[in-house]
Amino acid sequence: AGNYNWICPYSHEITHGITLSLVAICLAWRNSLDRRWWSAAGSGLALGLVFLTKPEVFLAAVLGIGAFGVVTVRQSRLGAFDTARMIITWAGAAILPSVVAFCLLSIKLPVPGAFAGTLGAWPYVFDVRITGNPYFRSLMGTNDLPANLTAIAESAAAYAALLAAIVGLSLVFGRARSSLWQGAAVAFLIIVVPLWLGRELVPWEAMARPWPLFLVIMLASAAMAIRRQTLDPQAASALSLRISLLVFSLALLFKVFFNARVMHYGFGLAMPAAMMLIAAAWSWLPPLVARFGGQPAVFRAGLCAVWVVVMLVHIEISNNVFAGKTHPVGAGGDRFLADGRGEFVAAAVDYLQQHSQPDETVAVMPEGIMINYLARRRTPGKFQVYLVPEMLMFGEQEMLAELKQKPPEWLVLVHRDDSEYGHRFFGRDYGQGFGEWIRENYQGAQLFGAHPLTGPYFGVLITRRADTMRPRPAG
Repeated sequence: AGNYNWICPYSHEITHGITLSLVAICLAWRNSLDRRWWSAAGSGLALGLVFLTKPEVFLAAVLGIGAFGVVTVRQSRLGAFDTARMIITWAGAAILPSVVAFCLLSIKLPVPGAFAGTLGAWPYVFDVRITGNPYFRSLMGTNDLPANLTAIAESAAAYAALLAAIVGLSLVFGRARSSLWQGAAVAFLIIVVPLWLGRELVPWEAMARPWPLFLVIMLASAAMAIRRQTLDPQAASALSLRISLLVFSLALLFKVFFNARVMHYGFGLAMPAAMMLIAAAWSWLPPLVARFGGQPAVFRAGLCAVWVVVMLVHIEISNNVFAGKTHPVGAGGDRFLADGRGEFVAAAVDYLQQHSQPDETVAVMPEGIMINYLARRRTPGKFQVYLVPEMLMFGEQEMLAELKQKPPEWLVLVHRDDSEYGHRFFGRDYGQGFGEWIRENYQGAQLFGAHPLTGPYFGVLITRRADTMRPRPAG
């Protein structure tokens, strides 16, 4: 789908949540310097908005700000009254977004519905039926812990070897009589050429595997530094900010802890970790290299070589993916390119636009709300996705009961293999009640591609409610 990125994310809650979390942390840091009420209120307000996004992002933000608060209070000489005043201001602002959200939802929903809407996904965070699903265990890496720990160790060893090579070059050119720029240029070429030529041998999908380990090491180092040093207020605040961002970045990786990646969910969850690692490599390591006789400029040149290759490789990967998207779907401002499946989806959208009435409803199963949008046809109820997690969260019987109460005139079946969730096909391996109800009440109207939910090939089947099968002219 091409929706694991910051431009068109699969869920704006994750990008908004991470951005607001960073705002909350930065305003908390600002408050440690100026002690003004507006920075405390701004930090709390931003964190309160994060609560309305993704639970995993909110938990990471709370831990990050909590770590900052603990370190700051320990280092600060602020009185108890002023500390309490700032905490009350911060907490009051943090509660405000949820109160406003509840009040707004209450305008259209009963109180229980408004409360559930405000909570969002929180009731399911500790539901073992969901967290124990094969998909989420694979996501975290607990499905095969020995193999994932081995992969982490191998990837960490590769990082160590690359870092040793860059440090070695900085030591060699630090003692050489060549000019600084000559040394940096040579070091850049020594790293960039073999890394680029051998890029196909590198498991780039595993490049983020050891990042949680690196963050733990960096966090331990920062914690020891703040314990053993007497720092001036500004230096202490800067180190507190570093600890806060490290805790936030580490906590954000909990969902993929033993299987960290920059692709898939990693586009969001691993972004702060990537930024912290870049900051460490560029700003924190060079002084250490210089202490042992290395040349920081040469060290940074080696880092630039690595970053250039990493960026070019990911541009190449993206280009290869987008090269396979040649089938236009939608029209005008809705138009986008898709892979071979787009041909069948586009045909299904055209069929619905030509044969269904604007006031008729269309349900797409097990997922495919984009078809509703492109065809400009409403869904029959509040449920838009009928995958395994939704069945576990909302209950198959409740979802089916709503559909029976307001049966759509059209029902579209889109092929999807859900083996990653432990059940292959909707209507057969899970959601059997839906399958029986569809077979009893709907008849096939048009098939595009292979018959969906039966084999390995993609297809879209448009069905129509049996009691509406008499043709009607399209409006």
